[in-house]
Amino acid sequence: MMEIEINKSDHILYLMPKGELNKNDLKSLSDAIDNYINEGNLIKGLLVDTESVPHWKDLSAFKAHLEVIREKGKILNKVAVVSDNNNVMMLSQLIKLFIDSEVKHFDHINKSEAIDWLK
Repeated sequence: MMEIEINKSDHILYLMPKGELNKNDLKSLSDAIDNYINEGNLIKGLLVDTESVPHWKDLSAFKAHLEVIREKGKILNKVAVVSDNNNVMMLSQLIKLFIDSEVKHFDHINKSEAIDWLK
C-alpha cells in the first residue's frame, strides 16, 4: 500500500509506502506524477516517508518499482528519504547510483528540514 499526496503550494510529492507494494501502487505513483506535470506543474521534489524498506507482492511489482525509479528519476530534482531505519538509509545511498536526482536521507526528527531542503 502507498499513500500519495501532492502539496500544490510547495510542489512536493509526498509518498508514504506501508507494507506490501503491488504493481497498482507503482502505477498510481507514476500516474500521479504524470498527471501533475501534464497540468503544467513542476514537482520540486519527492519526500519518501517510511518506517522500513518496502517489500513487494511479487516480481512484477518489483519490476514496476524499478521502472518508476528509472523513468521518474530523470524529472525529479531532489528526493528526500525520511526514516529512522538503517536499511532505508543504506537503500537511499544505493538509489543515487541509478537516478539523476539528488538524494538525501533525514531522520524522522528532521522531517521539517527535509521539506525545507526540497523547497
